[in-house]
Amino acid sequence: MYYRKILIVFWIALLFSASYLFALPKSDKSYINNTTIGNLNRNVHNNASDKSKINSGITAKGSYITDSTILNDNNDVRNNASNKSKINSGFTANRAEVVNSRIGNLNRNVRNNASNKSKINSGINVNNARIKNSNIFNANNKVRNTAENNSSAQSGINLGSDE
Repeated sequence: MYYRKILIVFWIALLFSASYLFALPKSDKSYINNTTIGNLNRNVHNNASDKSKINSGITAKGSYITDSTILNDNNDVRNNASNKSKINSGFTANRAEVVNSRIGNLNRNVRNNASNKSKINSGINVNNARIKNSNIFNANNKVRNTAENNSSAQSGINLGSDE
């Protein structure tokens, strides 16, 4: 009887461990399929300092985006980043895969001020991304970018290497 209980406990433990063994692997990747995502910033003031981060836009780093539409609109936005801070009020999808999708960004009356090794994105960043059969568009109207002391302010489309 004692051995039977041990055997039952052993089989239960083996079943639980097997379920973990055959479970799907964990992933930090988002899968966006046949979806519309929209973000509107109107009269927004983002102020980041001392290694802070602010996201008022759309971030899909490392994501798989297919058959989708993603739209970001900045209207009367002020982004101020200082002392190694980061602000994203645009669209960022570094290391993503974009297939059969549309990505759009519109900036109207936007001011980006970055200083002391800070970064601001109010445009589209798709660094190290794989893009296939997709449309990417960005429009700027009355945009002013200022970057000083090894900083960057980006309001266009960045298809380059990872930052």
